[in-house]
Amino acid sequence: MTLEEQVVSLVGQAAQSLNIHLMLVGASARDFWIRKFDIDRTKVRTTQDVDLACWVATWQEYKHLMELLTSKYDLVQDTSKKHRLWLKNEMSVDIIPFGGLEDAQGKITWPPNHEMTMNMLGFQAAYYDAEIARLEKSNCGL
Repeated sequence: MTLEEQVVSLVGQAAQSLNIHLMLVGASARDFWIRKFDIDRTKVRTTQDVDLACWVATWQEYKHLMELLTSKYDLVQDTSKKHRLWLKNEMSVDIIPFGGLEDAQGKITWPPNHEMTMNMLGFQAAYYDAEIARLEKSNCGL
């Protein structure tokens, strides 16, 4: 199993235990479809991380997921980015919350100081239209 597959499996297991839904996003999702349809990858820029979005209703749910991943699944919190964890200091995973945290413009601001802002506009619609795939030991929207 590759590091990418390992990190998706670990996050998927933790999310599933908390009844949190995941969606593979960004270049990781693109790479999944490239592999599935056996598309020529020579012209595609590679990525060195995994990007997952998690559907949560509250910041407390998100915090619980992140704490579970660091306490039980041996992922390590990045020192500068709240949404980034590391597997074996070799593969990073960005876990971005959406679903119940956005304001009317689709933006989230990260507690406690709410200094960091991310635009999550379209994530809910993308999740509703996503294919659900079995990735390692858990289901994930794509």
